[in-house]
Amino acid sequence: MTSHEFRTPLTTIYSSAELLEHYGKKWSEFKKNNHLHRIQNMVEHMTRILNDILLIGKVESGKIELNLKPIELDFFCRNLINQIQFNDRNNHKIKFIYKLKKIGYKLGINHEKNNADSSLSSTRRPYMDEKLLRQILENLLSNALKYSPNGSMVELKLTCSANQAIFKISDQGIGIPEEDQGLLFETFHRGTNVGTITGTGLGLAIVKKCLDIYQGQIDLESEVTVGTTFTVTLPIYYLLSN
Repeated sequence: MTSHEFRTPLTTIYSSAELLEHYGKKWSEFKKNNHLHRIQNMVEHMTRILNDILLIGKVESGKIELNLKPIELDFFCRNLINQIQFNDRNNHKIKFIYKLKKIGYKLGINHEKNNADSSLSSTRRPYMDEKLLRQILENLLSNALKYSPNGSMVELKLTCSANQAIFKISDQGIGIPEEDQGLLFETFHRGTNVGTITGTGLGLAIVKKCLDIYQGQIDLESEVTVGTTFTVTLPIYYLLSN
C-alpha cells in the first residue's frame, strides 16, 4: 500500500478546511456547502479504503472462513439490487434474470423461473456463505454502475444448476484495456482509462480473495467503450433436510 491513497483525500480535507476557516464568513452558503461536501466525500472515501484494507487483512490472516447457511438466491439477489439502486445517484437500471435448470428439487422462493419445474418437492436446501457472496456481488455491481454512463443498463444473470451458481454481471461502460486485465485483481490497481472516476483500487482484489476462500472462479470479457462482463462461478453446498 502506498501513502498516496491517503495523502490525496487528506490534502483535499485540509485545503477545504483551511479555506473555510479564512474565507467562510465572506463566502455564500452555496460556496461553503461545496467545500463541506468535498470534506464529507473525502472522509467517506477514506472510510471505504480503511474498511477494505481491514477486510483484506482479515482474509490474508485466515480470520475469515466459509460460513455456510441456507439461502434463497433469488430473494437475496433482488434484495441486494434494491439496496444498490437505492444508493445510486445516476439513474442506472439493473436488470435481473434468474434461470433455474431442472435439477429435481426447488431452489429459492416462489418467483417466476425459466426452465424450472415448480411441482418438484424440496428435498434438499442450498447452503452458501451470504457475507462472502454479498462482498463479491456488491463490488462487481458497484463497479458496473460506476464505470457506466448515467442511466444505462446493468444486467445480473443468475443461473443455478445442481452443484453451482453462475452469476454474470454485464455493463455498457468504458471497458477494460487488454493491458490492464491481467492486473485487475491486484491491490490498488486501476485501469489506465478510468480518468477522473474515483475508486480505491481494492474492490476487485476483495472479490478475488473472497472467491479464493469460496474456491470459486471469475472470468472476464471486456471491450473498451463497449462494456464488460464478469462471470462468477460458485459451488452450491447442500445439507439434507427433514
